[in-house]
Amino acid sequence: MDACADSPYSPRAMTKSPENAVPPAVEALLASADSIAGSPPDLAAEAVGVALARGRHDLLWKLAEHPDRPIAKAARRALHLLRSRGVDVGEKPAPPPIVTGVAPPAAEEPCWSTLVASSHRAMWIPVNSPLGLALWYVVVSDETGVVHVESGEVSRNQLRRLAASGFGTDAGLETIEIPRARAAALVAEAIARGGAPEMLFAAGELARELGTGDPALLAPPAARAAPADDDPVNLRASAELFDDPLVSLFPPDPVLRALEMKLAEAGESQLVMNERQQSERVGRVVDAAVEDFFTPARRAAIARRLFELCDHWSAAGKPRPAAIAAAAARHLAGTGPILENPFARRMFARLVVKAGPESPQPELEATPERLSPGGLVLPGR
Repeated sequence: MDACADSPYSPRAMTKSPENAVPPAVEALLASADSIAGSPPDLAAEAVGVALARGRHDLLWKLAEHPDRPIAKAARRALHLLRSRGVDVGEKPAPPPIVTGVAPPAAEEPCWSTLVASSHRAMWIPVNSPLGLALWYVVVSDETGVVHVESGEVSRNQLRRLAASGFGTDAGLETIEIPRARAAALVAEAIARGGAPEMLFAAGELARELGTGDPALLAPPAARAAPADDDPVNLRASAELFDDPLVSLFPPDPVLRALEMKLAEAGESQLVMNERQQSERVGRVVDAAVEDFFTPARRAAIARRLFELCDHWSAAGKPRPAAIAAAAARHLAGTGPILENPFARRMFARLVVKAGPESPQPELEATPERLSPGGLVLPGR
């Protein structure tokens, strides 16, 4: 049934009796032109006749888009009637343009990073895209800069499931939320260090989405804390941090190969007469490797990772490892002799199992995970 035909405010009725009083609800509807196209059918039916009587072709065009087909048809008839009276009703208004383009990153979407004291960091960074969300997976290195970059489209539900599962990281690793500004600063820092051209190009695309971030956020909150009175005691215990799976620091491959060569030379030297002398010689080789490796830049980078672990352990209610990590980090961030830092020395000493292929094992701590021919424990690859 045509609702407009029976209304006293239909085009036909209003043509015959334009003096009919208009109900307040219809007047209110006519005043809110933007919502008239989605108005209730009974009010819209009355609005068609009133708009015709008043020559409001702008309202009739909106009513011609009404989802109720009889009302839309009545509005089009009313427009035709006005046109037949010589009224210029214009053309059908163009629909508003559809805005495509990439929206700015949603502030409510966090980023994630692996939490591990190693030279590499993996990050998952969501960025709004026309299809929903583009999830960027980025691996950066304290040594070589940008290591790997890739992206793919995900829904927000998929993102929540991935975050809940730790993004499928290996057992023993943890992921933490980090501010978007910190993720941006980490990406910008890695780009400045370098990387393969194709990876730098992809990282540059991500950096354009994120901006440069806030370099002040590169330092975790623990880095701003004052030294503690028990720092000397905790520093002496810092070698035990390597017992935690979150601490997985290994020197880069070139440093490992150089150390392996030095150990082989120490084992083959004719100047070493007994096992004690051999152990002392190996100890000197390790100490020299530690001093060569820990440049000011590397000390600062590793200190930052330890401060991050300090924040994590503090939040997890583990005050002892947090205090030890903070003490080791503060020493690294300073200028004290590196050999006075047990954490730094164990980073190398734990890799040494023997001085040479045929030499007895020296008196150095080791974690035999995988041995190279020269007697080094190699990190898993």
